[in-house]
Amino acid sequence: MKKQLILLLTLSCSLFNNAKPAATPAVSPLTERAAQALLNLPSSNLVTHPQPTNMLSEYKQALLVDYIKNNNTTALYFFMFNHPEALKARDKNGNTALHHAASHGRLECVKDILEKYCDNCRILKYHKKRQQQWQLTAQNNNGATALHVAVIHGHKEVVQELLKYGANPNAATLKLETASNVTPLHAAIIMNNIGLLYLLLEDPKTDLNSIINIGGYLLTPLQLAQQKGFVKCAELVKYYINKQQAASIAQAAPLQVPTINKLKTDSITLLKEQTTAKQKATTRQADLENQENNTPEKPNSK
Repeated sequence: MKKQLILLLTLSCSLFNNAKPAATPAVSPLTERAAQALLNLPSSNLVTHPQPTNMLSEYKQALLVDYIKNNNTTALYFFMFNHPEALKARDKNGNTALHHAASHGRLECVKDILEKYCDNCRILKYHKKRQQQWQLTAQNNNGATALHVAVIHGHKEVVQELLKYGANPNAATLKLETASNVTPLHAAIIMNNIGLLYLLLEDPKTDLNSIINIGGYLLTPLQLAQQKGFVKCAELVKYYINKQQAASIAQAAPLQVPTINKLKTDSITLLKEQTTAKQKATTRQADLENQENNTPEKPNSK
């Protein structure tokens, strides 16, 4: 009996030593019913800090990112509906839900965040337009807006959608290791992404002369492309600069035509008046001379 007990203990110890620790289960998208049950947790579980660093609990932040990453719009909807303060929450790097959606290229999530969830701001009590504006201008710890993030990760459709909602292509807020005052346009050039560069240049709000600071050197987008040796980017920027200049000249030309016409009319009128006055003066002079020639000489009274 003792031998059997010792044998069992030895076997159990060996199994325990060889056992691998259970892997932490990854957060997976929840079903609609499970999401509803989870999201009925009290709001006290949310950790709120003074603006602008509102943060969710680590678990809820992981859920939020997982829903976006897996494009689980149903679960994300219930999450945002029950906790609308999560719309302005940030992670430890300062990223909002829109930053994460832009980073992963989740177009439907981007649309939902800017449309559906901005309608559900019943706790924040912000108007939809103001909430959208906050989402589009919010910066993470590096100063990147959602548009910066979408450009850096090369998500063309997301960039197009953000521009449609009024994202600022001139937001010179991003700071990199060797550069500052980086706009989304500069980021597209740095990434050498012609497609995104075209989208940004097509936006009428884009400033073609925005300045980036690289190691103390101030460069325009064209100079940046030339310095990087990105020939196609430089040609595209130069094309839009010439196009903008041509449009400015064409717009100014009609305003100058009436002025030119008036100057011509005034000049012609002045010349006519001068000619008429000269003719009158010449005629008057001729008359005086004729009068002098026709006057008889008076006899001397001596």
